[in-house]
Amino acid sequence: SGTTNYYLAIGVFTVFTLLYTLKGGMSSSILTDAIQMVFFGLLLIIAHNRYSIPVLSSVILMFVFIADTMLTLARRALHREPLLQAHRSHYYQRLVIAGCSHRQVVLIYIAAMIVCSLAATVALYNRDLLLPIFAVVVVASLFSAALCAQYAKAKQRAVDSDRKT
Repeated sequence: SGTTNYYLAIGVFTVFTLLYTLKGGMSSSILTDAIQMVFFGLLLIIAHNRYSIPVLSSVILMFVFIADTMLTLARRALHREPLLQAHRSHYYQRLVIAGCSHRQVVLIYIAAMIVCSLAATVALYNRDLLLPIFAVVVVASLFSAALCAQYAKAKQRAVDSDRKT
């Protein structure tokens, strides 16, 4: 049933998080991130069971962070970087490294979270739109990530160019 699949997904998510955390050499910030992921998983269970909120609505709500994590993991896997090692390759980190201020990055993320919050709210009250809204959020996130990556690369090229002269 749907509830069983939901518990299975949360269980897999939790096991992965615990394995990730228990892997030797983890920094405290990675441990904190893992604890936050488990907490988010528990909130999903409560939202689904107590308030009948569809899991996909919760995913849309948190998609900025989910997309950043998944895209970062995919990028690191494609570049054959160690996935369980501390790094600075999340999109928000890459933007700061490229020269954006913390304020600019926070404003970008706030704007994205507002869009996701509105989308999740619409999907919650009109469940027929849940999948189309999710598809739009995914495509918009991929497009935004590509723009962020291009911006970071362009800024890094400019810095490298300035260093050569």
